[in-house]
Amino acid sequence: MVLVSHARQFIFLKTRKSAGTTIEMALEPLCRSGRELVTERTRARISPVGIVGRRLRRQDKWRRWLGVTDWHNHMSAASVRQQLGKHPDKPPGQHAGKGKWDRYLKITTTRNPFDAAVSLYYWRRLAGNKTVPTDFSDTRAQFGSMLKSINWELDFLVTHIDGQYVPDQTIRFETLQSDFNAVWNKIAPESKAVDLPVRKRTKHRRVQQVADFYDAEAIEIVLKGAAWIFDRFDYPRVPTGPGQSGPQLKEADQ
Repeated sequence: MVLVSHARQFIFLKTRKSAGTTIEMALEPLCRSGRELVTERTRARISPVGIVGRRLRRQDKWRRWLGVTDWHNHMSAASVRQQLGKHPDKPPGQHAGKGKWDRYLKITTTRNPFDAAVSLYYWRRLAGNKTVPTDFSDTRAQFGSMLKSINWELDFLVTHIDGQYVPDQTIRFETLQSDFNAVWNKIAPESKAVDLPVRKRTKHRRVQQVADFYDAEAIEIVLKGAAWIFDRFDYPRVPTGPGQSGPQLKEADQ
């Protein structure tokens, strides 16, 4: 989903399998009025305080019929900018300044692409109510096939406009809590950052290390598809280790 806080002046752009759900649920209370419980499944909420995109729900029919903006998961940065308006705001009695897109702090998350791809494999299997093969050679073959089906451009469009990376703050999966704390200190410095819970915990623990999923062909697919992530964040260009990032996220595939 996408989040917009007019009160705190930030925008959250959600990429895939990088703890996006965890972060967006932690930030959601800053984007809406009322004290309702934050749930993983939610409808779109638009108020003077901000915007909460729908999560794990289809677009409301009345919104589709009326042509109302569908704030939803993984919206591209260009779409968010367009819907917020590219023109400067002009408060009553004041001169026009920068528009919301330019003024608001833009936040996103990232993750080692080799690790994220393995997480995506498990998520797709469980979301489709499919079991993971007991023979790891079959799992590895399925994983290789999945890599060829990934729309690698999706996260690029979430975070880029005209080829330019637009987020001001990027939270790394590997240093999730500390990076989140730094962002929270910017948008809500008067309060302590929340401790991040684990979301989307899978039913299966990873026995194999991330590197075990990859052969030379699979490595090349990820290096090519996620080239901009490797270039910008300097992740190792070979898969290594179990891909876990700390005790608070152990066993989690987000």
